[in-house]
Amino acid sequence: MEAYRIEAVNDPARRLVVSYHFGIGTEGGSSALWRLGITDRPDEPLERILDNALRFLTARLATDDGGFAMHAAGVARDGRAYLFAGPSGAGKSTAVRLVTPATGLGDDFGLVVPTEKGWVAPALPFDNSERNLPEPPGGPFPVAGIWRLYQASETRSERPRADLAVASLLGCTAFPWAMPELSERLLEHVGRYVEEGSYRHLYFTSEAELWPHLT
Repeated sequence: MEAYRIEAVNDPARRLVVSYHFGIGTEGGSSALWRLGITDRPDEPLERILDNALRFLTARLATDDGGFAMHAAGVARDGRAYLFAGPSGAGKSTAVRLVTPATGLGDDFGLVVPTEKGWVAPALPFDNSERNLPEPPGGPFPVAGIWRLYQASETRSERPRADLAVASLLGCTAFPWAMPELSERLLEHVGRYVEEGSYRHLYFTSEAELWPHLT
């Protein structure tokens, strides 16, 4: 299945990205002001178009702020954020189910940013089921860790060596191809997280007890 397409356009006058039914670009030479254009007759719901445009802008803002956005489901438990990263089909929704009870922070799109006290993760209003949470969970929450998911026949967690960890986590980031001018900064931020935060590979079964492997 093809991933949702958002592509950068080589335009020296401004930042510009396009998708199936919309284009979004900087306005008046300012990177802080963006204009969204939508086709006259899009064959997908308007709210989904806006959702994807906002995801892209959120990923840019996270990178501008020293962090990064990624394909990840997040939960908060005991005041800390646990993020499960991976592409579609990796098992993010299953992992969230296996760690309940916990407060959801978003089912497929997460971000982390650095602060003076460490890395934090906010709750985000993006949900594949296209519904809003009944109550905002608050936050941001200190990041307990990021786990890259792999479905397997037995459950185990391992810490990859630093260079593999950076490559693995970079592969989970959101829209890196759509903001090529930020690629070096994105790599730097991912490397900083791997150095300062907790990043592990989590191999798991659909019926596993995950909490013992998240400590």
